[in-house]
Amino acid sequence: MTYRHTILLVDDEEHVLRSLSRLLRREGYNILTANNALDGLVILRDNAVNLVVSDQEMPGLGGIEFLKTIKVRYPEIIRIILTGQGDTLTAISAINEGEVYRFLTKPWDGDELKITIRQALEHHDLLQEVRILVNGIKEQSSLLNRLEREHPGITKSPERLGDAYYISEDDLSMSLEGLMKKYFPDEEGLNA
Repeated sequence: MTYRHTILLVDDEEHVLRSLSRLLRREGYNILTANNALDGLVILRDNAVNLVVSDQEMPGLGGIEFLKTIKVRYPEIIRIILTGQGDTLTAISAINEGEVYRFLTKPWDGDELKITIRQALEHHDLLQEVRILVNGIKEQSSLLNRLEREHPGITKSPERLGDAYYISEDDLSMSLEGLMKKYFPDEEGLNA
């Protein structure tokens, strides 16, 4: 079976891992588990993970420190902290230090947890799309800069663009409808 998203669950309590796994596996996620943060780091090294749900109170490396490490090593992974301690200082620390997407308390509400994870993964996917688009823009910009160095003026002059449409700086502030009317005045259906 091919999974769209992989989630790593990290908690030192085996029954918590089993319960979370059961709940989330029904949602169609690939679920990986670790009983401590160090094992979690090994799993992250060897697997493509989209989201980590970590307990805060674990022996050894605690949840906030674990998520801070993930933030540095794997910044694209969405991080959620789960704890039995619902105090605001822990929440603020988790959010600020580990750039945690969400702070949830034990016992958790199953529906809230599923919705939170669904939203977090949608957020992850949008960020991935933005990264792809930004990389495309950087590649295009690099190409345009290279062309401009090789052929000065080629990217500046509307006459040299041939059949392509030149959009001026002023036009960038126009609405889509305004641009369509300006550049496609004779095209029926484009303005509808």
